[in-house]
This record gives sequence, structure tokens and C-alpha cells, in this order.
Amino acid sequence: MKIHIINDSEDFKRLSTLKDSKSHNIFVDITKKFGIIIDNEETALVFKLFDVLNNTSISNIEKLIAEIYNNLMYCRENKNIVFLDLKEANKILPIKADDIKILSHINGNISILDSIATLDNYSSFQEYFESRVKIYKLVKNIKYTSSLISEIIYSAIPAYVEMESIGLQFDPTIATQLKIQNVKNNKVYFDYNIIGTITGRTSSKIHPLSKDIKKFIYPNKDCVFVEFDYNAAEARILAHYSEDENLLDIFKNDNDLHKINAALIFNKKEEGDITNQERSVAKLVFFSIINGISLSTLQKDLKKYKIDEDTTKKIKLAIQKIYNRAWSWIDTTQKDAIINKKTINMFGRIRDLTTEIVEDESRAKKQASNTIIQSTLSDIKLIALHDIYEKYKNILVAEFHDSIIVQLKFDNHINIVIKEIANIMSNIGIKYNLKCPLKCNFEIKRNL
Repeated sequence: MKIHIINDSEDFKRLSTLKDSKSHNIFVDITKKFGIIIDNEETALVFKLFDVLNNTSISNIEKLIAEIYNNLMYCRENKNIVFLDLKEANKILPIKADDIKILSHINGNISILDSIATLDNYSSFQEYFESRVKIYKLVKNIKYTSSLISEIIYSAIPAYVEMESIGLQFDPTIATQLKIQNVKNNKVYFDYNIIGTITGRTSSKIHPLSKDIKKFIYPNKDCVFVEFDYNAAEARILAHYSEDENLLDIFKNDNDLHKINAALIFNKKEEGDITNQERSVAKLVFFSIINGISLSTLQKDLKKYKIDEDTTKKIKLAIQKIYNRAWSWIDTTQKDAIINKKTINMFGRIRDLTTEIVEDESRAKKQASNTIIQSTLSDIKLIALHDIYEKYKNILVAEFHDSIIVQLKFDNHINIVIKEIANIMSNIGIKYNLKCPLKCNFEIKRNL
């Protein structure tokens, strides 16, 4: 990708090729002190918002962006502006709803912005910028989704920027195993692709790290990592969508789903009598329903517990009967997805299944219900990242699929912060009217 740095409106007029372009995006990042225009994802024009030496005024910024805006109006297609860290973007730019769609506003106030130092490290900037190209591609991909999912996605970006900027210490003995990672000054940095998977989960070089490597990545001195995740997350999301009375009753009373199922399967009256193996069997059976695992596959999985094929079939049918509304929702959702050729979750995230249906309709059905459950959980995690970032700065260090990891000082205040973060994550269910309560677990760790 070719990058041009422009300092004023004259530079813009000289370098801009947007009049002949068919698509472009604008990206304005107040905290990074620059704005970007991408022309067909091949050429980038970068304009500085602030110049501390010249004490650039707000009025001059408005003038520059207004001139850029006027040039953009020569092309009427695919106009998307992404504002980060600028809540009232329309005060800078005269927006017309029919011309440009603002996908996200994040906290900030134009009236109190001070002059910020100039961007002078272009090599560092290029690295940052190229990682953000993935986000611009998302702008195009979400054109059919609701404004709510757009807001959720873009509101989480500052949290990801924070996680990418915080380097983690590691033991030198694993240095050779971190060759594919971004290692600088004896610290490892992880980047995230916020559109890395179809279901909404991010992808990152941190995700495939084995436990043997992660145990050699440490927090700062006098600090610990605290990992937060949701208890029985997928089952809770299923309970919300299906409104299955038995599932809802279990979670509203804060009971252990898999122990209750194990008691039913193995005909035991007391949960305290359930062994770990019996709970594992119940968990396997329940998730075979959620994930669309075939009976033959489940039979293979349960062989190690010395459960025969006939018993496996009876157990699965019994669980399906107990949670019949959940099973009915899965069946209806899969059929609707084949008819509509897409799925859509409660936040408006859409997955097009046209290709998958042509290739393998049976597999596409499983993907339909799985996508709604997993994408909903992914979007809840994005909301949690944003809410934690808004409450606490400089503590987010990593996320692994459905869990969020922060770094906290190990002192007398740590329990207060942990409780508040757990409440933030649990209260998202209340905030978005989930029919099933969310419950957040946490674990204090001395390594990643």
C-alpha cells in the first residue's frame, strides 16, 4: 500500500485521486493525531489534525476536513467515515445522512481538544495503519447490519488498541518460540484482527499459544493477571433465544447445569453425589445438542466412559426432551436460515450462508444455530471490552476467544476492582434485556 503524508489542503488537492475513485473510506483518530483516506485500499492519504508547533486551531481543522469532504462528493458510492475517540463528529464535518454514514462515535469533546504533537514516526505509523486496513474492510462487510452492531464493533476498537500497545514480559527461554510474534525491547506484543472469524471472534497470534508458552509470559512487578469469562456462556445464550423454561430456571437459581443433567442421566437425587466423570458425560451430551454433533460422534466421545451406543442414544433423547424448547429453537433457526440464506443475531450481526448451503446444506444448518449463539457471545465480549476500557484505563492486556485478561496491582484494592469488572460483565445481560442472567467467573494468575 502506498502512503502519502499531507500537511494542508493544498497537499490534498495535489495528491488526491478520489475524483476518479469508485470507493473510499475516511478514518479519523484523534488520539493518534491524524486522519486517513483510503482510495481503493491501495493508496492512503494521511492528513494531520493537529500541529503543536503551529498551534493548529479547531477552525483550521474544520476547514481542511470540509475541503476533503467537498472533494469526496464527486464520488457518490461507498462513503464511510469512521470516527474514533470523537463523540460529536458532526461538529467537525457537515454530515448529510444520504451521503456519508457515520459508523461509530466514541467519547471525546471537540470543544476541549488541545493541540497535540505532530505525527513524525512514519514507519511506526505505517505498521499501525496497515493493521487498521482490516477494519476498513469490515466497513464494507457490515453494510447490511444494524447500527447497533456497528456501534458495538467500533466502540471496542480503543480497547483492542490498548491491548496491542501493552507489551508483556516473557522468559528468555521461550524467545525462539516467539519468532512469529511482535517482540520489541524484551517484551511481546499481540495484534488482533477484529474481523478474524465469521462468528465475530477476533483472531490473533496470541490465540494459538500453547499453555507451555503462556506460562512463561508474566505480568509487571507486583502485579497479577486476572482472567474473566462467562459461566456456561453458550447455554445461557441458548436459554435467552429459546426461552426454555428449564434452562432459564437453572440459571436464574444459579445452579450447575451439568450437575443437574448428570443427576437426571445417572438417576441420582443429590448433586453432591455426582462424580466429575458423570458431570463430564452430561456436559458432552448437552453440547452435542448445541453444536449439532451427530449421534455417531457422540457415541465415539462417550466410549471412553464405557457408555454403549444404545445408552448414548437414550441419554441424548432424554436431554432433548427435558430442554425441548431449546431443541425446537435450534431446529427452527436452522430451517429459517436455509430459507433466508442467512442468520442474524440480537445485535444485528449477519452471516450470509448462500455459499455454505450450496456446498453442504446439512453443515450449513449446524453453522446457522452455532453462529447465532457464538456471535452473540462474541458481541457481548466486545461490549464488555468497551465498558471495562471506559471504567479503567491501561489494565487490559489480552483476550482469548470468550475471556478477557487484565493486569492489576496486587494490593488491598484488587478485590474491589475485580468485583467491579465482574459486575460490569454480568450487567451487560441486564443492559441488553437478556432473558437469561449472565454470570462472570474470574481467576487470578501469575502468568498468562
